[in-house]
Amino acid sequence: MEPCNYKGINGLLGSFLGTQTLVPFIISTAAMCAGLILCFYVAFHKDNKDK
Repeated sequence: MEPCNYKGINGLLGSFLGTQTLVPFIISTAAMCAGLILCFYVAFHKDNKDK
């Protein structure tokens, strides 16, 4: 991999900005977190139907 320096910003953030993938990364991370929260909620939610 080539190191990326975007206007003096190095590291992972500089790589995201240099390849213009920061917004898709944020959107996909938010979608993944929402899915995980939904899965945990459905898996561990206690219904009153089982009484």
